[in-house]
Amino acid sequence: MTPKQRNSKLKPVLIAGFSAILIILSLVAGMALYHTRIAAEQLNEIASEQRESRLIFEMRDSAHQRALVLHRMAAMTDPFERDNEYMEFKALAERFLVAKEAFQAGRLAQKESARWELAKKYISIGSQSQSTAIELILADQSDAASEYLRREVVPNQKRVMTELTSLLDAQRQQIDATVAQAAADTERVRVALTGLASFIGLLIAIFVIRSISRSEDDLVQAREAAQAANQQKSLFLANMSHEIRTPLTAIIGFAQCLQDDSSKPTQRKDMTDAIVRNGKHLLKLINDVLDLSKIESNKLEVEQLDVDPFQVLGEVDSLIGQLARDKGLEFKFEHNFPLPKRIRTDPTRMKQILLNLTGNAVKFTSSGNITLTTRFDPQRELLTIVISDTGIGMTQEQAAHLFQAFSQADASTTRKYGGTGLGLSISKTLAQLLGGDVVCDSAPGAGSRFTVTLATGNVAPEALAQSQETAAPINSEAACAAVKGIRLQGRILLAEDSPDIQQLVRLYVERCGAEITVVGNGQLAVEAALVDSFDLILMDMQMPIMDGIEATKLLRDTGYGLPIVALSANAMQEEQERYMAAGINGFLAKPIELGPFFQTLSRFLKPAPTLADTAETILEDLGSLTSDPEYQRMVEQFKAGVPDMLTKILNGLEIGDAETVRIAAHTLKGMGGSFGYPRITELAKEVETCAKQGALDGARLAATALAQFCESSLKAA
Repeated sequence: MTPKQRNSKLKPVLIAGFSAILIILSLVAGMALYHTRIAAEQLNEIASEQRESRLIFEMRDSAHQRALVLHRMAAMTDPFERDNEYMEFKALAERFLVAKEAFQAGRLAQKESARWELAKKYISIGSQSQSTAIELILADQSDAASEYLRREVVPNQKRVMTELTSLLDAQRQQIDATVAQAAADTERVRVALTGLASFIGLLIAIFVIRSISRSEDDLVQAREAAQAANQQKSLFLANMSHEIRTPLTAIIGFAQCLQDDSSKPTQRKDMTDAIVRNGKHLLKLINDVLDLSKIESNKLEVEQLDVDPFQVLGEVDSLIGQLARDKGLEFKFEHNFPLPKRIRTDPTRMKQILLNLTGNAVKFTSSGNITLTTRFDPQRELLTIVISDTGIGMTQEQAAHLFQAFSQADASTTRKYGGTGLGLSISKTLAQLLGGDVVCDSAPGAGSRFTVTLATGNVAPEALAQSQETAAPINSEAACAAVKGIRLQGRILLAEDSPDIQQLVRLYVERCGAEITVVGNGQLAVEAALVDSFDLILMDMQMPIMDGIEATKLLRDTGYGLPIVALSANAMQEEQERYMAAGINGFLAKPIELGPFFQTLSRFLKPAPTLADTAETILEDLGSLTSDPEYQRMVEQFKAGVPDMLTKILNGLEIGDAETVRIAAHTLKGMGGSFGYPRITELAKEVETCAKQGALDGARLAATALAQFCESSLKAA
């Protein structure tokens, strides 16, 4: 019997069976809806009673804590400590009143209402007696206060606690009764639903038995699909093995040659360059695999920062453009103005997408040109970058599989050009996370066009560049030019636990003429700010003992109104919003860039009186920071400390201590770019993010890449 004939005979049976099941399911649904409504009412009642219980507990706890504070105040002789306790007493009183008002606003049963009226009477008497005790304490009449506490306050407090406890017990009894009733109702419904479910199960069993023969065809198809997927991944693993073994062969071979002291200096340099080049290739492979792992587990995160797209394109030109020109290709840009000067996106991921696509264009183009065409759609808030080449091109069938992980155009592509088939899949996912997409248009022998779209966020008309001259990238040196002619005066308090960052910021601040005081944690920052006078506080957000957010909140609670600027390696938008909510006036990201740093200082500090040669002096000072001996000494000190930080990360991974890994990686992330190693910052950020999510396998991969980079770059430097 053919599948078609079998299906035609089964059709009447299936219709009748499903009709019966639908009727039964309708009855079940009706019963479930009725029970759901009853259960919802019971849950609302329980939630209301639990809320009242929490409020009663809150009042009782606040009253108890106030009594303890009163006794501590009566025993204190230090007026400052007594004032602090008084502030806590007032806070507890406010907490009590909030809970009391919320409790009174609820619905009370008659029995509970009577208990509450009696409790309110004692609460009023107790409040009056506590106020009298406070007056005696603040008037330094300690003996009289102690006697009054013993005679009046303590008895009243006991009555209040007794009534509130009684009221809380009544609430709990009511909750227990409601829960018991709900359990009984649920059991009755469960019995009824079990019977209906058994009947439905019988009908479904009949249907399953009749469907087994048809399922055999589906199993065959699924097995074939699984075999195809396994074959594809096997091909990928074989290709990945080749991609890893090839550079490893060069690295190991040249490293062994370097052990031979008879090598000439020029040969040693060529061999070292080859090792670094192949090491970078391996690092890219590891990064691609790490990104793919995050994509498959939905843990890949992107940032939203203010980015100059022309600066990113300039970096792509410096990295890929030179490769293209070395190959005899023309690498050019065609900008369709107006274009935004700044967009909201992730600069690292944007550059990763463009490097992947332009790198592929260079790989698959033997002659001709590679062109990057940019345009902006203000209505859709999209920046479009088209990468077109005159390379080998692809058929529509090849292009259809292009963005699938582990796949390339065909096997001959892998053999001739190499690669893992991950870059385009990752690039498309990243573009979608950034509010855009990557699409391909290609034909054999006619080259390829990859169109990248990225969301820009709102761009005001005045923020559009009308020509290349008005679109010059804003880098650190250009930003510094805005403040090179300004001497600043004022006092800065820096709260930062890293000694290296402390020295670096001190160097920057002293160069512009301001004064700086350094402390190592938030608690010391609060104490210094309340005792001394500062014009600006630079507050690291992650410190021991007391972090920056807690310190800022504490200062703001005391009425401290002077500016506080966050200094943090956590630069994501939600983190910045959290800092602002705590009372921060501005934000500076780590690693520290000179331009934003001095612009922030000039925003909050006053310009110092200038002399005729001040502008020239500042120009020389700021321009020579990176070549300054003190700065160079700090760079060497940073490099010497990197192995210890790497050891902390690796030891933490060894014992599975994610928090130790996160803290060490966070410290390294904030310091790498500040001392001229932005790649260390990027890799340390990967380790920190994985550790924060508990993904220690991902952190281990990123830490390996970080250690390899530090090993090659810091020694080479």
